[in-house]
Amino acid sequence: MRWYRRFFRRELTERQLDAELRFHLEQQTADYVAAGMTPEEARRRARLEFGGLDQVKEECRDVGAARFMETLLQDVRYGLRMLRKNPGFTAVAVVTLALGIGVNTAIFSFADALLFRPLPVKDPTRVVTLFRRNIQHPQDYSSFSHPAFLDLRRSVREIFSDLLAYSSMPVNLSTEGNNERVEGEIVSGNYFTMLGVTPALGRGFLPEEDETAGAHPAAVISYGLWQRRFARDPNILERTIALDGHSFTIVGVAPRGFRGADLEAAPDVWLPLTMHAEVSPWGATGLDLFDEPGCDWLTIMGRLKPQADLRQAQAALGTVGRRFEQAYPESAKGWTITAFPSAQAKLDPGTREDFFPLLALLLGSAGFVLLIACANVANLLLARATARRREFAVRCALGAGRHRLFQQSLTESALLAGFGGVAGVVLAYWIPALIKALPVPPFVSPQALEFTLDLRSLACALLLSLATALLSGLISALQATRVELAAGVKDERSARGYRRSRLRAFLVEAQVSLSLLLLIVTGLFVQSVRKALASNPGFESGNLLLASVDLGLQGYDKQRGQEFYRQLPERVAALPGVRTATWLAKIPLDAYYNFATDIQVEGPAGQPTSTVNVQFNLVAPGCFHTLAIPQLRGRDFTAQDQPASPHVGIVSETMARRLWPNRDPLGQRFLLKWFLEANRSWEPVEVIGVVADSKYRTWTESPRGVMYLPLSQNYLSQMTLLVRTSGNPTSLLGPIQNEVKALDSRLPLFNVKTMRQQINISVWPQELSSGVLGAFGLLALLLAAVGIYGMMSFVVAQRTHEIGIRMALGAAPRDVVKSVLSQALSLVLAGIAIGLVGALALTRFIASLLFGVKPTDPATFAGVCLILTAVAVLASYLPARRAAKVDPLVALRYE
Repeated sequence: MRWYRRFFRRELTERQLDAELRFHLEQQTADYVAAGMTPEEARRRARLEFGGLDQVKEECRDVGAARFMETLLQDVRYGLRMLRKNPGFTAVAVVTLALGIGVNTAIFSFADALLFRPLPVKDPTRVVTLFRRNIQHPQDYSSFSHPAFLDLRRSVREIFSDLLAYSSMPVNLSTEGNNERVEGEIVSGNYFTMLGVTPALGRGFLPEEDETAGAHPAAVISYGLWQRRFARDPNILERTIALDGHSFTIVGVAPRGFRGADLEAAPDVWLPLTMHAEVSPWGATGLDLFDEPGCDWLTIMGRLKPQADLRQAQAALGTVGRRFEQAYPESAKGWTITAFPSAQAKLDPGTREDFFPLLALLLGSAGFVLLIACANVANLLLARATARRREFAVRCALGAGRHRLFQQSLTESALLAGFGGVAGVVLAYWIPALIKALPVPPFVSPQALEFTLDLRSLACALLLSLATALLSGLISALQATRVELAAGVKDERSARGYRRSRLRAFLVEAQVSLSLLLLIVTGLFVQSVRKALASNPGFESGNLLLASVDLGLQGYDKQRGQEFYRQLPERVAALPGVRTATWLAKIPLDAYYNFATDIQVEGPAGQPTSTVNVQFNLVAPGCFHTLAIPQLRGRDFTAQDQPASPHVGIVSETMARRLWPNRDPLGQRFLLKWFLEANRSWEPVEVIGVVADSKYRTWTESPRGVMYLPLSQNYLSQMTLLVRTSGNPTSLLGPIQNEVKALDSRLPLFNVKTMRQQINISVWPQELSSGVLGAFGLLALLLAAVGIYGMMSFVVAQRTHEIGIRMALGAAPRDVVKSVLSQALSLVLAGIAIGLVGALALTRFIASLLFGVKPTDPATFAGVCLILTAVAVLASYLPARRAAKVDPLVALRYE
């Protein structure tokens, strides 16, 4: 008989059991009658051998899983009644567990969405992302050139069913006179078909649209753009839009929720790869790098064949990488090719490796919060078990076994964990909405914050609930079921009661030590962010306005572009309130754009030329003065540095020291192959100046070597206008836009912000992380305070009789307060000592995340210890005061 039938269809089961037993009884009686007995004797003999029907029924009920389920249901009902009888205890325990489970579920969901959650494509486990990896510097990754993509496509057909390529490329969208700069991607024609993404409307790209350059101006727009810009017009297909001044026909709308294959960009429009010249930033210059082997700009994804796996793909790509080194010695030497599962490559591997330690820190801190919450609830359950010791003793005296009490106690803990898990899921559901409500920098892709609770998150919450049920309930269940009948029935304390108190004290010490660890990590990280912001970036950030232009959007050639770059700063500098105006290509503290190139440095006499990869920037005359970067040696760029003049450059202090140690950098020469020039030969560049180091990409970076090249000798269609004002820079935005319109009414400004806003953008991940860590630290401090308060309240209740005797013998209230506080401080100091040892061992693992702060910073350690001690004293003072007000007469009658 199936147990679930017996459990869910009890009446039918009982009738079937009664009928079956009576059948066996009648069959036995019939056998005895056939053996020669009389019917009365046969019936009596059968009943004697068979036993009583009710007794046999009870034995049958005790067999199998149905009995366990019935017992479990009884325990659940009883546990719910007990929790309802103690609403205060239940509320504190559920809220504590909800906080621990909720923050862990939310952080797990965030990490899962960034690093592990599959892409919303067909069979995502078969899709991998390919990267070039530097053999000597494995932390350096790169994308691919278009010739490399075509070569790879032919070379790995045995492993991959197909490869696709794409590249992010912002475009200017114009419809009905409205201009908007949107994120775009140019993709190979098989982009949607290989990913298995079916458009919500229309189609993807056709094979012929990926063959002839400039012949098929088709576009697929995102669902969000269709909804936001076109009001979900059902007739959107075949409609023409202008992108970078060129007409494109909308042939499809991507499905809802699909925003590309990575998190660093959320494209609103996809274009065929063959339309690169119409939207690329260098297309208007007449320079076509589409088929240049050394121009790496494409991300490649592949779909593995059913019989292939990632290991085989890595081996095949390694072979192709070695062949590439021979075929393209200038661009591929020293590089190999590797592949990552697409779920792990939603972020660039370099970005992922930089981000992973920070995410691991958040996950570890959230885990500490959960452990503190479990210790707190375990302490509450131990206190409750102590209060119920007489109940357990009476139940044991009436025949209940220890395993039965253990099951019942663990069931109550599981109920608490279940309620805490449900409340935690609700809390985790609201956390993403709370994060989205915070100010988000423009460079942060909406996809990066679109993490929601899915089945994986719910599974995480379920596992956390089970873990908390075991961690918080197992100890209390084991202690509660160790019953001494004589002492328990009389409601007297026993030796086990003292051991139970010692266990409660140990849990308080554990909470204090874990809180100390979390608070120290939080303090170090917050102090690191504060010191980074207070450090000198190497330039003055006040009263600076940044505004970018892309002349390629309007088809400027090199001559027209250089003239525009000459006129606009002159016109802006003439405005009232403007001190200086100039151009630069890469703005400071912008880690998203990494400008780097190879140069050949001429060695001393008799030494060969060496190739070095360095960071670079394009600047116009006056840039260093506008940024207030000190000029240490030589001169600035001037109007005389023209294309026909000898090529010149300015280097940072660190670059000069590294490339020309013990030599005067002025007058030194290096060879540069400027990748945006049609004549890509090595050209000599003379160093004419040295400037002080400044922060180039991030606040926490060490000084890096940077070379600066004059804009007049190295044209780029996209530049940023840098304006130093005497007052609020945003007040001059309108007049500056008017000057731009006076030169070209069609040219939009984008990425308009102040340098202060740029600084806030650059430290946003650290500030967000420090805020989350700070919230975790405050939560840990609150839970520790609650744990200490609960422990001391329990101690005072246990010592009521003792305190009454002491006060009857003449003890003053202050002596009682001192005794309770000293007992609390002994627990706290023991926890602090354990926590300090753990902090000294663990903080060295976060050294790479700190700036200007040592992992063993004495001020942080001392400050956290003092704060935790002060909170402990405050949490213990209320129970101590209550103890000092005990009436001796009442206390002596307490037991």
